[in-house]
Amino acid sequence: MKKSLFTALVSAAVLTGINVSADPTPAIIGPLTFNWTLTTAKLIDSPKYPAPGKSTATGSGFNRTTNIVQVFTDSDTTTPGFGDASLLALLANSFNMTFPAGTKLMTDGGVNVYVVDHTGKNVLVDVSPVLKVTVANQILSGVETDTTAIKFSSTNTTHVQTHSGSEFVTINYDDSAQTTADGTKSVFQLFGISSSSNKNTETVTTNDVVKASRSFVVHGFGSGTFRGQNHLIQGTITGSASGTEVIPQ
Repeated sequence: MKKSLFTALVSAAVLTGINVSADPTPAIIGPLTFNWTLTTAKLIDSPKYPAPGKSTATGSGFNRTTNIVQVFTDSDTTTPGFGDASLLALLANSFNMTFPAGTKLMTDGGVNVYVVDHTGKNVLVDVSPVLKVTVANQILSGVETDTTAIKFSSTNTTHVQTHSGSEFVTINYDDSAQTTADGTKSVFQLFGISSSSNKNTETVTTNDVVKASRSFVVHGFGSGTFRGQNHLIQGTITGSASGTEVIPQ
């Protein structure tokens, strides 16, 4: 049961579109929230002076010089609030799809993130061709208690695991191999530290019953292109999940 809490960002099903039957989401699932701020360069295209520019003259005779000056201005612009709706719009562009109303992002608190319909029960698209996550240097602290109940007719085992910890997270987004809706490409990386907590209770009888509650927050920074324009990224990703999963023996 000792699983990384934010190991990979993939979904459970590969679908060709939203008009086919969606695969169900897992029993242990919950909300996922992106909160990023993007910074990009902005060129003010309008010159300061009418074309061809401001003329000045210096010297006289053969030493006379005409100087033509034109001024263009560069600046940066910061856009907060790149959240779930923004990421869903980017994914829809990457896969050349139109998501139905109410589409949202969810996580199992562990190795998967899902693009789901408004009910939260059906997976709409596999995001792994463009969105991948790797982790390194997981550091955990916690307690695991195993209890075995021996009866005349049966033996039951219960594992209770409570952990908290951190790990280094790398998120890669790359739709350069996709035919995007607007023809632009998005390729960026975000690096961060994930702080997480995890409580699993697993009871093994005739079935394996897992009750879990999991949560994490990733604080990260990154850079790359969004729809062909260079950006810097900073912000958080938070998620939590809970539920009960029954695994037949």
